[in-house]
Amino acid sequence: MKILACFVIVALASVGSLAAQAHQHQEQEHARQMEHQDQGVRMGGMHSFQLSMLLEHHDELELTDDQVAQLTALEEATKQAVDEAHQPAQAAMQNLHNELMSENPNPESVRTFFTAHHTAMGNMQWIQLESVLEAMALLTPEQLATIKKAVQEHGGGMQHRER
Repeated sequence: MKILACFVIVALASVGSLAAQAHQHQEQEHARQMEHQDQGVRMGGMHSFQLSMLLEHHDELELTDDQVAQLTALEEATKQAVDEAHQPAQAAMQNLHNELMSENPNPESVRTFFTAHHTAMGNMQWIQLESVLEAMALLTPEQLATIKKAVQEHGGGMQHRER
């Protein structure tokens, strides 16, 4: 009986630790998403076509006024869409945390909330990918070549300018 009691205590401590880790992960993920939401996504090993960086390098890329306006609107729309898509991810993580902290966590509920969180995070990444594709469609072949060359030379993308 003592062994069973010890096992239950260790299991409950593990659940509490998992819940704390889930909460910490939620906070870290939120901070990371807020920091990088406008920077595009990794594709094929290169951090490519960051909207803010395209706009920062508009002179070097010889972007037209129309392209700058379209990229600025795309960047703003992407930020708003990512912010909206982040809400379900937060809700799912909070539900996961609450379930793990409950007296008797239901494994099926844990799985459901975990899956919902990762689906929402995938939706956020898809929004960013779509904006990358839209930005690429706005650029000329010469502009795309300039970006690809910079990515190859700098091992991951154009660098943010010092402000």
